[in-house]
Amino acid sequence: MAVHFDEVLFVISIDCFTEYIFSGFSLEDVQEVKAAAREEILTILNGGNNYYMRANFSEERKNRSRQEFFTKLKNRNVSSALQEQIRFFEEILDGISDDLITAISEITSVASRFYWLNTDKLTTPITDELLELSAQVEHLGFSSTESTLDWSQIEEIWFNSTSEWDQFLSQEEMFDGITDAPCSMLNKILNFSSQLDFLYRWKEYLGEERYALIRRFIIAESHLEIDSVNPGAAKEIDRIMTLC
Repeated sequence: MAVHFDEVLFVISIDCFTEYIFSGFSLEDVQEVKAAAREEILTILNGGNNYYMRANFSEERKNRSRQEFFTKLKNRNVSSALQEQIRFFEEILDGISDDLITAISEITSVASRFYWLNTDKLTTPITDELLELSAQVEHLGFSSTESTLDWSQIEEIWFNSTSEWDQFLSQEEMFDGITDAPCSMLNKILNFSSQLDFLYRWKEYLGEERYALIRRFIIAESHLEIDSVNPGAAKEIDRIMTLC
């Protein structure tokens, strides 16, 4: 996946995109991530300001950049959940796998049956606690959007940023005249990850302790249904639910 990891570094380094991709993570961890990403980008640019002209696009370099970045996060004690979020962005930008699509679909299906209390289509019993939680999130809805931001909003945020780093990346030379290149990167991430934004709403409203009951229920039921059918997607379920 190192092919698209440079794009991940760019998008996570940007100040004006932070609140849209790192909501819910500690500011301290996010700042460490951005600092590490910027260090790697400056190394890749090798003293220049044109990514396409200055970067070494060999697989060896791209793999090294990825490895060095995650080593820095580990050394800086960045949370494993935030590191997993970044790997999720990488998978999105690299191209969505069938296993990931299936996992998202399964999670959505189980969550839907929980929300609508279709107990006859569930194997895992819904306890009294879960019944109460279902009632509490009812007003929040069970829906997702194509993106939390449309293209024009993303561009407006990007081109109006006054951050010194953002302005450095927005130079016309940086992406060979494609000044909205980072907008495309963010748009891909938001359009896919927003499919489960209803879970983030539930979590924010209930708090981690109460929401954890719903998370465990979704994971348990999803595994019962998919483990023997699609082991690859089953592994993705655990990874995705650590982020939701």
